[in-house]
Amino acid sequence: MKIALYQMHVIPGEPEKNIEKINQWLDELDDEIDIAVLPEMWNISYRLNELTELADEDGQRILPFIERKAKEIHKHIVAGSIAYKKGNEIYNRTIVVNNEGKCINTYDKAHLVPMFNEHHFLTSGSKKSTVYELDEIEMGTIICYDLRFPELTRSLALEDAKVIFVPAQWPKLRIDHWKVLLRARAIENQVYIIACNSV
Repeated sequence: MKIALYQMHVIPGEPEKNIEKINQWLDELDDEIDIAVLPEMWNISYRLNELTELADEDGQRILPFIERKAKEIHKHIVAGSIAYKKGNEIYNRTIVVNNEGKCINTYDKAHLVPMFNEHHFLTSGSKKSTVYELDEIEMGTIICYDLRFPELTRSLALEDAKVIFVPAQWPKLRIDHWKVLLRARAIENQVYIIACNSV
């Protein structure tokens, strides 16, 4: 299995420009790539004060785009995470779409970053991350700050996940923490960790 990561510079507050960047990158992927992975909050970045206006309402903009592209290029897409609006709540939601263009898994970030006051702008996910299959391999996804809480990764490993994706916008200031925690989660659970940060 070959996996490609797009560790992109997310343009803050510009969903259409970010969609275009991803569209171009996906079109340029080599044929042998099986899974394409995107970073956290790739649609608008961390424009927390503007989430009400910028978040993707019910996934109406992003989900059809990802489903269409996955089917078109015949690749699975672990679509990082996006600012996702449902009713009056806004979530940091990851979306997984298989190579037939079907959304097979979603997960809302459980642990919001207190240092960034995420909890003032986003709603924490109420359901734990669940295992899904791509090419008959059990996988799971957590998001960025979730990495600091080992129970979440352990829960996926106990459900037989062999691969765990970690889309993120982890800051350079604490990049050493990022590298150590990724290795720790892999070693303690004996799983592959696929981490996609933004730049």
